[in-house]
Amino acid sequence: MTSPVFTVPYDVLVEIFVHCLPRYPFGTVKRHSSVSSKIAPMLLCHVCSSWRMVAMASPILWSHLSYRLAVSNSTLSESNWAVLQTDFTILQWWEKNQGGMPPYLCLNADIYEEAARSRSDVWVLDGLSALMPYISSAQYLEIDLFFWDQISKWNGCGFQDACSNLHTLVSFWARLPTDWERGYPEIISYRPTHSQPASLLRRLNICDALLRDDALILLNLPSLTHVSLHNITISLSFWMSFIRAIPNLTWGYFDIYKMRTWNDTKPTKSLLPNLISLSVTLQDLDKSLCILFTNLHMPALQTLCLSSFNGRWRTIDAIAEVSDLLKSTPNITTLYLDGDFLSLGSKSILNSNTLLYQPSSPIWCSASSLAHLQLELSDFISGTNAVEELDSFIQNICTYANRWVDLENPRCPIRSITIVHRKLKKIKDLATSRIRDINKNTPNIDLQIISESPLRIAQSEWMKWSSR
Repeated sequence: MTSPVFTVPYDVLVEIFVHCLPRYPFGTVKRHSSVSSKIAPMLLCHVCSSWRMVAMASPILWSHLSYRLAVSNSTLSESNWAVLQTDFTILQWWEKNQGGMPPYLCLNADIYEEAARSRSDVWVLDGLSALMPYISSAQYLEIDLFFWDQISKWNGCGFQDACSNLHTLVSFWARLPTDWERGYPEIISYRPTHSQPASLLRRLNICDALLRDDALILLNLPSLTHVSLHNITISLSFWMSFIRAIPNLTWGYFDIYKMRTWNDTKPTKSLLPNLISLSVTLQDLDKSLCILFTNLHMPALQTLCLSSFNGRWRTIDAIAEVSDLLKSTPNITTLYLDGDFLSLGSKSILNSNTLLYQPSSPIWCSASSLAHLQLELSDFISGTNAVEELDSFIQNICTYANRWVDLENPRCPIRSITIVHRKLKKIKDLATSRIRDINKNTPNIDLQIISESPLRIAQSEWMKWSSR
């Protein structure tokens, strides 16, 4: 008896296969391992001859490749470093099956120490030249910083020349031998060596790197819409130049580990007309975060997330600066603030009328269109009195929210307040009971307490680059 699956039309079966693919359906990220037959699409080739025929005749199933390439440590200082011949055999087989479709590549460098090399290993000496046909045709490229550095130097053409078809670029930390790393990795130059037309790049994600001032700012990036710079070290001058080189930015996530240098030069006025969502985290900064937004106009901004780990926000001046920022972005509907933005010096302020306040109004009242407020309190409210402090905080915040009405310019009050506390289990019962009581008395406000911010979850999902 013939299985019903064999009666499914070819195009429908291909569509089913595509939906069964994992994020990296072809390849391996494990050292010394070959392509796994337990992961689609390879798995589809081992079910039956009919499925194998369909899989092998469907290039779309083979368009994504994730591969960890073995690189000889002894040739890293040479312009043409060596990689294993077996890797290229697999790459050639994959290229044949992907049928000329624009590839989605994820490449890692797995550095072989001399002692780990097998006598039977066959090495290709001109490794990068053999790889470039695959890299240069990619629209999506995910590489570690080793490959970034090597591609930028290839034939003196620069990264943009070598990867002119790119729409999405992801770069991350390269796990290399200590004697080669020389400390924190630097992205030195992304620019070409001669005049270039506008880049097609639309998405850029860089993790764990030091970006020098000449790294990106000379590129023409009018198409760039999504940027994520995570755990990076930059200078203020780099930031001022880079943010003004991406006028079509719509989504920005900037996690800045350290600002290396400062200058007192006032930046030129610039417009980001399409920016809708912006998240900025500063881990080590000796000045106010708001200096990053000097002369930067963001009229369409709807979601703003501000985080700081060093307590620089616990001053009246800093609170005033955030208030001015909110006033200059009148279309913000969702605001996320962490504990540093909720204090003016000590936790005793929780029980006073100045909580979240400038001299006369809460900081979030400066956002005239605000509908959803999210407050991260994990570090701000803790210790033996956490439950009592949180109880007082909830009462105060709801009292202020209900009073938030400008009689001369009536508007709808804030609709939801979400309190985020990572140690929710310890305070959940009392907090839940208090919130239930408050919600009865404040029907206009949806108040909830959760262990992880939905805004942060959404950012994490986007960081996975799953929609390509």
